[in-house]
Amino acid sequence: MLEHALQPDFFAASRDIAEAYRKKYDIPGLSIAIARNEALVCVMCLGKADTQSGRSVTPSNLFRIASVSKPITSVTLFKLIEAGKLKLSDTVFGDGSIFGSDFGAPPYLAGVDAITIEHLMTHTAGGWQNDGDDPMFHHGEMDHHELIKWTIANQQLKNPPGEKFAYSNFGYCILGRVIEKLTGEPYAAAVQRLVLQPCGIRDMRIAGDTEQERAENVLCSS
Repeated sequence: MLEHALQPDFFAASRDIAEAYRKKYDIPGLSIAIARNEALVCVMCLGKADTQSGRSVTPSNLFRIASVSKPITSVTLFKLIEAGKLKLSDTVFGDGSIFGSDFGAPPYLAGVDAITIEHLMTHTAGGWQNDGDDPMFHHGEMDHHELIKWTIANQQLKNPPGEKFAYSNFGYCILGRVIEKLTGEPYAAAVQRLVLQPCGIRDMRIAGDTEQERAENVLCSS
């Protein structure tokens, strides 16, 4: 599907670049939107949403965004900062922190009670990086609360908070629980209310982990 209000040469060049990228990396299907002056001027869908049925990608297809959810989480946190409910310097665990003893009472492993919102947002909390020890890829039987409680009690930080960058999925899991704590809402509901709805975004949702949980119109290219 190709809909646009662009100059023909610019549109053709954009389409050719997108199609070349899709073929180079063997991407079954992709969708591109271009906005100008806060108005949508181009929707471009290339390839297949389902290679088995041959169904083409359309603007209604949903794509997993993986770690692009992290900046959305950050925007939600900044909305709470703007509302005076949070500061970047707020600590997360221990006395006087956001969670207090929600995930176990101190004393904690070294450095845990010094971790701030800013450390988590900037991947400088000191550990739990995206490697073979990433807590987010272990203990699948645990829910988020159980995983956080287990990790801060058992997985030592590798550096003092604030000293080194180490990309952390687990850090953003903690930030999701911060949003829940401060809003009294599930993470998805808070993000929808504070960020997505004001932007006119209505179809975004938390992805499932199984085929049975796949939402309608989710891309299925395997």
